[in-house]
Amino acid sequence: MMKKITKWGLGFLCLWLLMLAACSAQTINMKKYTASRTTTLYVHGYGGSVRSTNHMINAAVDAHAATKALVADVSKTGRITWHGRWSNKADNPIVQVAFQNSKAPVDQNTKWLTAILEQLYTKYHVRTFNGVGHSNGSVDLIDYAVTSANNRHVPKLNKLVTIAGPFDGITFVNDKPNTNYFEKDGRPKHIYTTYADLLSKRQNFPHHVKILNIYGNQEDGSNSDGDVSTVSARSLQYLLRDKTASYQEKEITGKHAQHSQLHENSTVDHAVIQFLWGK
Repeated sequence: MMKKITKWGLGFLCLWLLMLAACSAQTINMKKYTASRTTTLYVHGYGGSVRSTNHMINAAVDAHAATKALVADVSKTGRITWHGRWSNKADNPIVQVAFQNSKAPVDQNTKWLTAILEQLYTKYHVRTFNGVGHSNGSVDLIDYAVTSANNRHVPKLNKLVTIAGPFDGITFVNDKPNTNYFEKDGRPKHIYTTYADLLSKRQNFPHHVKILNIYGNQEDGSNSDGDVSTVSARSLQYLLRDKTASYQEKEITGKHAQHSQLHENSTVDHAVIQFLWGK
């Protein structure tokens, strides 16, 4: 009988110690991050889906930096269906955007993002938000920011992370490798349609926003991530010159800097988490 009790007691003690260690780890992690009610939207790119942002979101949740709250599922007709559980007490809630028409033009995505944010404002009482966009999702968020200046029924944009943004051209579509470059004032030599449109609206970008622009360079001679040149991705700096509270860039290099690998990259995960929630 004593042996059974001893084994049971030892097992209980081990379980208790494991639970204590887990709680201590979470407490330590929470001390590393700033907790707030600011919501963060994750937006996938052209032809993408929730799979495109799952890895980044899971990394933030696993680090105890944020809480996944909702998925905003946008149908091809623009109908928004909300999935998940919202809590007004959740720290750093995340909303994952899923466009069923993942190949819609930027202006259409901007309208859908506006509708999502209007519902977050009225239905969930969200007043500030961050944005994380991959690829065309980055362009969507920038376009949203320069077209929503007079909308009083959306949350205020706080921080923005752009990853592999094709702001001024897409490789092998309208931007050949190593043909574009920056002039002395930082302006790209070749201006393509999307960038020209954003330039025409740049005055509307809110001055209080902090930007982290992440881009990839596979170092294979193309100076690109395979889909977006470094010039195209970095042209965001000239676009938003003198318009942001802060602007920083981070280059990811090597084979894991490939366009679609960037949203599966632990270095990117860490940079996003620290920028959004790090103390």
